[in-house]
Amino acid sequence: MESSLRRYGTVVPCLIMSLSKIPPVWIIIGISAMFYGWLPRTSSVLSWIILGSFIVIEMFWEAGLVRWSVLQVTPFAYAHYSIPINELSISSLLGLILLSAVFTGIGMVGFKRRSIGV
Repeated sequence: MESSLRRYGTVVPCLIMSLSKIPPVWIIIGISAMFYGWLPRTSSVLSWIILGSFIVIEMFWEAGLVRWSVLQVTPFAYAHYSIPINELSISSLLGLILLSAVFTGIGMVGFKRRSIGV
């Protein structure tokens, strides 16, 4: 009985760490929406370039080729697995959510300005 309680005791921390990865993903989605709203012809390429650069920076950090300050350019640094749960900043995650909403809103304004016949 005690071993099963110990095993399920890791569910909540794992859930919190998993949920903390959502705002950085929303940043990528918001940037892509902004590109699609304002630069529809190149939005796909630009979105892939942004995502690819974030991944490359993460890989370089993992290999020890760049410092933490360089990794902080990416949204994934604010919910990184190396940050303990009790040190994970809620304000930075809320800031990422707000920033992703701003990016998405800018993209929606750009999309609305286009004259698309419906």
